[in-house]
Amino acid sequence: MKKILFAASLFSLITLSAAPAFGQLVTSGTSTVTGSRFVSPSISNNAGMTSFRFGFTNGDHHIKGITALKSTSGVAVNFQDNDGNDPYKFTLRYNSLGSNVRTASFKNNEYCSGGTCTAKLPLSCDDQHIFVLTGFAFKYEKDDHQIRKIAVRRIADELEVTFGDDGQKIPYNWSAQYAIIPRANVKAATRVRTLIY
Repeated sequence: MKKILFAASLFSLITLSAAPAFGQLVTSGTSTVTGSRFVSPSISNNAGMTSFRFGFTNGDHHIKGITALKSTSGVAVNFQDNDGNDPYKFTLRYNSLGSNVRTASFKNNEYCSGGTCTAKLPLSCDDQHIFVLTGFAFKYEKDDHQIRKIAVRRIADELEVTFGDDGQKIPYNWSAQYAIIPRANVKAATRVRTLIY
């Protein structure tokens, strides 16, 4: 069985209030790739991630790391087991978030001692705004492992991240990019679950 990770982002932001003016931006691996890649086109700062999909093309693997981080000139992607040389395909979907968007990045390679960790958000979110995930990265410090859950979610003014299997306490590093948008920009903010096959 192939290890495939996919999810819709924490909030479904595909139905923005000015949806006809906002086109969906899709970045995908058009061919099988290995290792870390930097792909174009660049995704603007006011684009939120609506879904992602990564899958090995040569069978089932444990996972060491997964990355989808935006920059001004493209998106860094990676999906790897311990040796980092296995082929994979990916699809990332983004939507424009409209006007009055505030963006922030968490410290690159924040440390977690294993399981679930929390950290204070550098840019807070009040009741009139919505938190939107725009990029993420997770990587074990050593070796690859089974993965049951990958999660990034806002709880009040903290970010909670999870990477691992049931009962595991294996150290990892993580990064997160996010935006805070006015509630008026969104018709519906529906929570969805992360699915892993």
